Amino acid sequence: MTRATKLLLAAIVVLYGASFLWGLGLDHDEGEHLHSAWLLAQGFLPFTDFFQTHSPLLWVVTAPILAILPPGGAVVPVFRLLSVLLLVATIVQAVRLSRHLHGPDGNDLLTAFLCLGVAASTQLFLFRPDLVSNVLSLAAIVLLASPWRPRTVLLAGFLLGLAAAFNPKTGYLLAVLPVAGLIARMGVRRLAPLVAVHLAGVLVGLLPLVAWLGVNGLSGAFVEAVFLLNSRLQAGAWLSSVGVSYPAVALCLLAGVALAFGPRPPDPARRTARLTVAVAFVASCAAFVFKPGQLMPYNMQMPALLAAVLATPVVSSLFAWMTPYGRLAPALVAAVFFTADGAKAYSGGSHPPHLETRSTIALLGRLAGDGTVVAKAPFHPIFNRDATALYFNWQWRWRGHPEVAQSLKGAAQQIVSARPSLVLAVWGDVVPGVSVSRKTTLPMDLVESGILPPEEGVRLATFLNDNYRLVGISGMPFWVRGDIEVDPSLPRLDLVD
Repeated sequence: MTRATKLLLAAIVVLYGASFLWGLGLDHDEGEHLHSAWLLAQGFLPFTDFFQTHSPLLWVVTAPILAILPPGGAVVPVFRLLSVLLLVATIVQAVRLSRHLHGPDGNDLLTAFLCLGVAASTQLFLFRPDLVSNVLSLAAIVLLASPWRPRTVLLAGFLLGLAAAFNPKTGYLLAVLPVAGLIARMGVRRLAPLVAVHLAGVLVGLLPLVAWLGVNGLSGAFVEAVFLLNSRLQAGAWLSSVGVSYPAVALCLLAGVALAFGPRPPDPARRTARLTVAVAFVASCAAFVFKPGQLMPYNMQMPALLAAVLATPVVSSLFAWMTPYGRLAPALVAAVFFTADGAKAYSGGSHPPHLETRSTIALLGRLAGDGTVVAKAPFHPIFNRDATALYFNWQWRWRGHPEVAQSLKGAAQQIVSARPSLVLAVWGDVVPGVSVSRKTTLPMDLVESGILPPEEGVRLATFLNDNYRLVGISGMPFWVRGDIEVDPSLPRLDLVD
């Protein structure tokens, strides 16, 4: 890659990073993981002290950062910046993998732009465990695309084990080496020792998570929440809600064309690399298609990244066929992708943009003072040191499930006893206005979900009506306790039947 090419790529990455850092608002999942890491920093443990169904390793690693950062809106861009840096590391690994497949003639810049092109649509910038596992998984596949020696397969196994510790959904990649070896007809005598060494590396990679769970006595709770409870929550939910990334799907189709009709590399080493990446790509696509539950865009991250590597020659050929200015293809791809995805980041999507989120968190922090709050992403209580006990956001998605509903049955009593500074009035999406329907507010939602009996719902509603004022903050209705001074510029809202 020439100096000019590197500078062009760096400039595009900076533009993308800026759009993700300042444009898109804090997503629900980002708020969930930020809050979970914050809870660990406060000394609370997942699965026992607060509800969760994800692997805790991301929170364990990032909790020390939240422990030293002052609570407030500044936390938001700090962790989005960390996410953008992980995106850059992901692109670097994809370019390394492309070189193994396509050699020095491969278009590194085009591979990088294809990865950037699906970054916004597959949410490759959100603070999620997927970002860490993507980097580790791609680095492992780079090693497996090299000649298979004990040292390389051991290190690849370690990286894949660590990736699975951050995100158990990547466990399917553990089958890449044995499946590729069988397809390549390596023979049992050579393949079996390599697989054994590979699995040894996997176990070492899983060790940090296993050790942390053991020390904190959470091994059983982890298995119950992450595997058993997740399975029950997702049972029968295949293809229940489609939210795929269409750019990523298109890229996967191009990768399929490259595998089906592309020329076989004459170099045996490169043929093995192509086979390894093909197995990983097919496995990632299969894991995405057959994953129970909602088909969210972020499930397409690994298929899209591997597709970008495989589809680079096809996209390059298409541009060469479409225009005589084939050398400008990467710049054209960058312009198209940035306009479609990067510019979209500034719209803010369904959540307030980051700058508004930061100011909103600061305002909520001033109103909350040292009191408890009942909050919801993106207004998670990272601004408040005493906001843990009444934070029910993640459970709310599954509140109809018996096990989750049971843990929420004491919500009304908790709220009445704690007299929190702030209570978010409506848990779903609301249209900003001057009034709020009484049927959509928290007490009635608890009753409609079967969590509270009607009399308890009436008690909670009466308590809130008598002691709180309904105020609009960034389009969200909050009950603010009556003894708290509220800025007159904030709109007062009315409850209507």
